[in-house]
Amino acid sequence: MQISTIYLLQLSTFLFGLAIFLHGFFPLSFSSTDKADFQDFPRNIDEVQLDRSQYRERFSRTVIMLIDALRMDFVQQKENMPHMTKLLANQEACLLKLNVQPPTVTMPRIKALTSGTIPSFLDVILNLGSSEVKTDTFLQQIEASGGKLVFYGDSTWTRMFPRFFVRKGENQDPLFVNDFYEGDRNITKHLSSELKHPDWRMMVLHYLGLDHIGHAEGPFSPKVPGKLREMDEVFSKIVFEMTRWNAHSYLPSLFIVTGDHGMRDTGGHGGSSAPEITVPLLIIGTNCSSSNTMYNQIDFAATLSVLLGLPIPASSIGNLIPEMLKDLTEDEQLFALAYNGERLLQKLRFEHEGDFDQEEFFLQHMEARELHKKYVKTKQIDEVVNPSIFKRSNLFYLSSAQEMSNLLARSFVKYDHWSISLGLFVCFLILTASLVLFLVNRNDDLCIGWTSYSIVSILIGTLCLKHLPKKFFNIDSSLFSSGFMGNTIILTTIVITRINVEIIRIAVQERQTSLMPKMHKIPIFAIFCTVFHAISYSSSSFIEEEHQLWYYFGGSLFVLLLGCELRRFRNISVDLLISQGRRTRREDLKELEELNGVVLRYLALLAGHIFLRRLNQTGDKWLSIPDIGDWFVQEEHKTMLSWFFILTLLLMLGVCAQFTGVLTSVLTFTAILLIYYYRATTGQVYLFNISRSDSTVSLILFWVNLMEIVAINYLPILYRRFFLKKILQKDGNLWIGATITVFSLISCLLHKPHNAILNVACILTCQVVGKSLEAILSGTPKIYMLILSHLWIGKIFFFYQGNSNSLASIDLNAGYVGLSSFNMPIVGLFITINTFSGPLLALLVMLYRLQSDQSNRKHQSKTFLQTCSIFLILPLTLYMAIATGFRNHLFVWTVFSPKLLYEAFNFSLFHVILSLLGITWCH
Repeated sequence: MQISTIYLLQLSTFLFGLAIFLHGFFPLSFSSTDKADFQDFPRNIDEVQLDRSQYRERFSRTVIMLIDALRMDFVQQKENMPHMTKLLANQEACLLKLNVQPPTVTMPRIKALTSGTIPSFLDVILNLGSSEVKTDTFLQQIEASGGKLVFYGDSTWTRMFPRFFVRKGENQDPLFVNDFYEGDRNITKHLSSELKHPDWRMMVLHYLGLDHIGHAEGPFSPKVPGKLREMDEVFSKIVFEMTRWNAHSYLPSLFIVTGDHGMRDTGGHGGSSAPEITVPLLIIGTNCSSSNTMYNQIDFAATLSVLLGLPIPASSIGNLIPEMLKDLTEDEQLFALAYNGERLLQKLRFEHEGDFDQEEFFLQHMEARELHKKYVKTKQIDEVVNPSIFKRSNLFYLSSAQEMSNLLARSFVKYDHWSISLGLFVCFLILTASLVLFLVNRNDDLCIGWTSYSIVSILIGTLCLKHLPKKFFNIDSSLFSSGFMGNTIILTTIVITRINVEIIRIAVQERQTSLMPKMHKIPIFAIFCTVFHAISYSSSSFIEEEHQLWYYFGGSLFVLLLGCELRRFRNISVDLLISQGRRTRREDLKELEELNGVVLRYLALLAGHIFLRRLNQTGDKWLSIPDIGDWFVQEEHKTMLSWFFILTLLLMLGVCAQFTGVLTSVLTFTAILLIYYYRATTGQVYLFNISRSDSTVSLILFWVNLMEIVAINYLPILYRRFFLKKILQKDGNLWIGATITVFSLISCLLHKPHNAILNVACILTCQVVGKSLEAILSGTPKIYMLILSHLWIGKIFFFYQGNSNSLASIDLNAGYVGLSSFNMPIVGLFITINTFSGPLLALLVMLYRLQSDQSNRKHQSKTFLQTCSIFLILPLTLYMAIATGFRNHLFVWTVFSPKLLYEAFNFSLFHVILSLLGITWCH
């Protein structure tokens, strides 16, 4: 088997091991489908009977107004929502704070609000599908009690709860972030008529416009105050109708305003910054009191169920919010607290089989029961109860329930440890085999034979892996219970193990060199930094601020290359520099010109990277500091942005002209004109006072223009290859060059105008670094360093764009360029291109440079795939082990897990690209 083929198979099998690991690390949290009922209520405390009639319905109607991405500070600014502010000032409403658990995306947060459970972290991906919820919720309890539900807003609700709403009006494209107003107006239009209907018990409204503005323009957009005032008008309309309802009803009505999640300072959500995880809870209609105490979002379902006289959802692990229970008598409060406390204690006993008798929360709960019993007995004999008895019982119930809730929350996600171990084993085995091949520098083919012993060992290994862990170690896993699929996975794992063990044995026994040949200091420096970076993943701070490490590595590499370049010219004498070429040899003049060119290139490179580093703040610590991008998007600086964008597009034309012919350059010029015209019609840049208008025509022409570039460059190559059976030496460069041009144009279209310069800078940086490496190094070290340096550059430009290891930094707005509705494949493709444009563009330029070198093609293909394999597999494998070790860390879901998803997606993306382009180049 060819070495190149082995490395490609190693990438594919590593993807298999990664998938098993992710299956174990991100298990779906299948909550119980049990439903709560009134039989769950406590009947007595020891010999003292409790009055169950104290648990009753208190409101005739309830309106829940969910404003997507409503941050806490939005409602604290008085000018944003004057009607709401007035009610708070008059103490006719109360304001509380809710803490939202990551991931801060809509579907998991709706699940948490309605059921009181903590969704799986993987729900951040399932958010796009929003399948039906089988878990018990207060919506199901209302329906079971005969109440009617109506809904208007985000269609996520109707996909999650398809059978509950008697009337509904859906926003069919909740992920279409360019809709700031139309969807919300439709909700309000339905609301006006629905408020007149007397038949429903609960109405849910989910407004999306604020979230869309945040994705597109951020929380400090001038559109945000207007949108909040629009929400305040809706709020005022509902409050006015509540007054009318209360005058004609035997029970008052309840109005609740909250957000599913917040919004980070740079727009978007999904991470764990304070503005993302802190949302307001506004209550009108009950005698509650405002408080600065932070409650959990999962506490809402249990508390609302108590207020509505419903059984608390069976899956709820939340505590009660005491500020919302002020309308209840002391007896009723203690009954509700005892009910929820007993539920949580039963859940905890079911989840943990240990003995809790000596735990503080258990002792507090038992003390609360004793005080509660004393309170009831005293009341039954008509004696005055000491107020401290109620206060202490109330306090102990709340304190113990909070601790039980926290324990249940920490243990809610159950890792599939066997899948994690199996995935890690496969990945480390593949890494070991790849490193052995790398160190022994094997160039010829490997012959892996299949003997009867191999087949028997595979079958025995499959049986052992299937049955022994469960039988002797009591380790359970979904791999053991998934039938055919589980057997296939286990069999594949054993085959991969057998092949890699054979690769290691053959490579070691038949090694051609004992170790790698002596390498230049630049590759050694790069390898050391890459390994150090992988080890740095063990620190959550290094993950949050990873960009700082890459900026430091990149700057160090540039300075090191400049120093090595200057050493090549150390023979130029001082007299030559002073004479500036008078009566000197032609060779000396040429060398002096080359020296001047090197110095100017690196001065421009370092100055440019200083500018790009400040273009977009990223990470966590300095995210809120204004950057150049923030300055550009301000209205008063739009003229400057327009000229900057024009300069960027002209530079893009010049850069792309290096890779293609004259006709393609003409079409590229037309394409950049259309890109600028599109941004002008959308109001992001100025063009001869052109006002905003429909941008559809310009985008249609752009895509037609792009198809012409594709046809001109790709069709002749395909014709020669498949019809003439002839491949020209230049075809590889033409193919990749055209791909660079097409990708750069699409990326420029999707990028924000001030970020389009990153495509130009990425290509130029790759060219400067590549040219220096070819002058300094030769042979295998040169190829190693070319590949490593381009991988580095891709990482640097990933962070220059404003990306980070937080899911909130993904720019969803790029996915909707030119779309009038949500289209999953197109949106996904656009977001991927925009987010990973730096790494992908650096990879394409690397392939172009390697394709230009026609010497020793077989050795080049082996070295190319070898280096890519090692330095893609090594950091990810180490990080998988680190994430496993930190699976109980405080920041596992806010820092380590998002990074794991990024790295897994990045590897999968590179695997696809290497398969499509790398194999074409190799063969």
